[in-house]
Amino acid sequence: LGGGVKAHRRAGIGRASVVREAKCSGSGRNSRFLSPVDMVYKHARAPTAARQTEIQDNEGRAAGDVWVKGRQLRLRKPMTYDYDEQNIFAKILRGEIPNTTVKETEHTLAFKDIAPQAPHHVVVIPKGPYVTADHFAAEASDSEIADFWRTFGGICRELGVTPDQGTGYRLIANSGSDSGQEVPHFHMHILGGRPLGPMLNS
Repeated sequence: LGGGVKAHRRAGIGRASVVREAKCSGSGRNSRFLSPVDMVYKHARAPTAARQTEIQDNEGRAAGDVWVKGRQLRLRKPMTYDYDEQNIFAKILRGEIPNTTVKETEHTLAFKDIAPQAPHHVVVIPKGPYVTADHFAAEASDSEIADFWRTFGGICRELGVTPDQGTGYRLIANSGSDSGQEVPHFHMHILGGRPLGPMLNS
C-alpha cells in the first residue's frame, strides 16, 4: 500500500461522530501501515444527511465498515453489556415472578426450567447484573465466580447426573443473538436424565 491511502470508519455518537482513521504513507519498503491498534480517534462534526447516505449506500457498504483500495478490513467492533433491569430473571431475583427454587446461595440462584427439555432441567443464574458468560467471567468477583460454579457442581451431584453417579449431563449457556439467547441475563442450563443426542442439529 502507498501514496496516502486512507480508510475511515465512522460511528455516530449523539451529535458528533468518531472518525477512525488509518493511513498508509510513503511507498515501497518505507511505507508504514497503522494497525487498528494504532488508529487515531478524533471527534468531528456529524456528517450531513447527504454524506451519511453516501457512506451507507456507497457500493452497498454499511456505515462503520473500513475499506482500503476496494477491500474490506474486518475490525473487531466493541460490544456493550447494557443490563435490562426488566428481564424475566431480574424480576425473579426481585421476587416479582415466582420460581421453583432448586438451590440458592449468597451469589447464585438455581430453579427448575418452566419448559423442561429433559427429565432434569435446571437454570442457574448469578444474582449480579451480568448479560453473558464472557461478561460474567470478565466482571464478576472471585467470590461470585467460585460460588456460581460450586453451586452448579452441587446441583449436579444432588440430581445424580455426574458421570460417577449417573450417565452425565449437558451445560448450555447461550450468549448473543447467534446463539439464540432469549433472556439478557447470564444463565446456564443443566440438562440430564436421558440421552441428549448431538450438540447441534445442523
